[in-house]
Amino acid sequence: MKEADDSSDSNELEKYLSMGIPLEEAKRAISSKSEEMTRLSNIGPERAGEVVNLECKILTINEREVNLGDEPKKAYYGFLVDDTGSLPYTSWRDIPYEKGNSVVIKKGLVREWKGKAEIVINRQSVLLKSDREFGSLQKKKERKKIADVRDIGWVTVTGKILSAERREKNDKKFIRGVIGDETGRMPFTSWVDFGFKEGDTVEMSGMVRSWLGLLSLSIGEESEVKESQEGVEAKRLKLSIGELEDRGGGFEVEVNGELLEIQKGSGLIVRCPICRRAVKGNNCTIHGEVDGVWDLRIKGVLDDGTGNLSMIIGRGLCEELLGKTLEEFKDDAKNAMDPAIVSREMEEKLLLRRYEVIGDTRSDEFGLRMMVKIIKPAEDKDPKKIAGGLLEGIR
Repeated sequence: MKEADDSSDSNELEKYLSMGIPLEEAKRAISSKSEEMTRLSNIGPERAGEVVNLECKILTINEREVNLGDEPKKAYYGFLVDDTGSLPYTSWRDIPYEKGNSVVIKKGLVREWKGKAEIVINRQSVLLKSDREFGSLQKKKERKKIADVRDIGWVTVTGKILSAERREKNDKKFIRGVIGDETGRMPFTSWVDFGFKEGDTVEMSGMVRSWLGLLSLSIGEESEVKESQEGVEAKRLKLSIGELEDRGGGFEVEVNGELLEIQKGSGLIVRCPICRRAVKGNNCTIHGEVDGVWDLRIKGVLDDGTGNLSMIIGRGLCEELLGKTLEEFKDDAKNAMDPAIVSREMEEKLLLRRYEVIGDTRSDEFGLRMMVKIIKPAEDKDPKKIAGGLLEGIR
């Protein structure tokens, strides 16, 4: 019996090595092969700190860059699904597979994030390809308001098509747009042309997925899209920053707060012309030496008394807020022989003032981060009311 087991292990080891799995990782996988697999539906926040083994499908893979110390580090995030449900994940190691692949995750760590469970894949974890097939998440004809769509799964919403742009990528045509109702807005991607257009009110069924860190509705051949006679007034979701944090971010949400800090990295910057990352000394961390392109931005902290978020304000909005163009700021810096003069002017003109801000907000271990689309001074500028609002949020 022992010889048979050794032969089986040897064949299994050869299989893993042929797939490019490192030797030590393959050995760990074989040694733990008999460990019990955990279903995603059995994992909740109360199991934070536990190590689990999973067999599941990678529904989405997103990438972000995290600054840990001096060196930027890549992290991957998305959703895992099996026949029982779904869970978000964060991976601190490369994922050698594609979305839609089934995998075995050995020694995944469960952590609690904003009251929900998440799987963390770290250096101790083992990732292996699986041949098991998982069906789509169960389709539920549950109708939801857009503000109530909080997790991946099959949903039906009714709203007005606010935009519908037809695109083509890799010879595949699709429509990318935004749908809204009286509670909020969300982006969608339709892989089938159902004939709707901007301004139509429709009932739309599809799969909610995570796209670039935000929930998005995916419309495919199994979806249903039909005209609706409901009177829908599309509005943006307006929240306090504390409420937005509880939600874990959102698409085109509106918040109102005071600009408490303009952070390092604001003002005149130079970007890589290829990836648009900020560069130093014309050296891009991805593309090496490049001919950098000048740009303007604000990295700020907005606070409303219930919480705070970091926000990125791009060139166009900076020029509107400050009443100067990029070229004028470059001239100022050149004349003063001091690029920091731009960030100081930003502080003098904008700091400690209250603003209405609209943008796409994501949440990670560093907090909320908003890419600002619209920003304008708040109408109520009475200092007593502002102070009262901040104090009310703290209580």
